[in-house]
Amino acid sequence: MKLYPYQYQVLRYVHDRNTGEFINLGVVLHFSDESGNLLQSRFTSKFKRLSQFFKTEPATLKGLKNVLTHMQQKLQQLQAGKGNLTSNPDLQDLTRYLLPPDDSSLIFTPPQEALAPAQEQALNHLFFSLVERYEPNTPTHSSGNKVKISSEKTIR
Repeated sequence: MKLYPYQYQVLRYVHDRNTGEFINLGVVLHFSDESGNLLQSRFTSKFKRLSQFFKTEPATLKGLKNVLTHMQQKLQQLQAGKGNLTSNPDLQDLTRYLLPPDDSSLIFTPPQEALAPAQEQALNHLFFSLVERYEPNTPTHSSGNKVKISSEKTIR
């Protein structure tokens, strides 16, 4: 069985940097091999847990949804070859383009490396185990149909 190496980063909402409390909102994966670079991402569209845990205001949730939508648009620009990146970007370059580092409540974790038997399987597994499984009323398996914002494309 062939295993595909990849890197991933988790998008987190950090409510208070002093306490370090966070909720994972999505994942971005980057596969790089001889056929090119494959970038995959999946972000949640469910914010019930976030609003209950942090007593988040509706305006904040709306702003957060807008940021995720904007990140998705930037990802589509990358896939169309319109991003201002080096010819062979690593995952951290890609996520810095999606979300430049600042002192906001959204951060990407440092890149992690892993192996997967199939590229789509990696995205589904990570999203379920790091994001979706903590949402209320989520089944114990990943169905992939509860995700609103997702994308995958080969970047050349």
